Amino acid sequence: MKKTLTYLGISMGLSFAFAITYVVVMTYTLPKTDLAYGQTPFQDPVVFPVMLFVAGISGLVAWPLFAVLGWYSPPLTVAKITGLTTLFFIMVATPIQPGIGLFGAYIVCLGGLVYCSVRHRSTDGQRPAGDNAASPHAQA
Repeated sequence: MKKTLTYLGISMGLSFAFAITYVVVMTYTLPKTDLAYGQTPFQDPVVFPVMLFVAGISGLVAWPLFAVLGWYSPPLTVAKITGLTTLFFIMVATPIQPGIGLFGAYIVCLGGLVYCSVRHRSTDGQRPAGDNAASPHAQA
């Protein structure tokens, strides 16, 4: 239960970090023809509540994926791999095409979760012996 709740926190935290990064990058890369050009990222009073709503829903939807695909991985490793790759993708893709930056971030995050799941799962579905200190095969 503790690991499941840890993944809830990771999922929600990363969702808000991704949303804030997207809004900031999007705001600073607007074309000069846009009416919001030159504004600070959260100057429009509608942006912050909409961002909170979308990030909250995204975090809750992603939580089961974090829990299932990250179950055999250390939560800190999952947070680092999915977080850093997705943040990097948002910062690179959003200036090129904002839609790709937004929707592609979900695919990149899912890819990071699948990578963590495959990387830390042994052939029989159990954790590797070195990951369990109580295992007789644990490394010293």
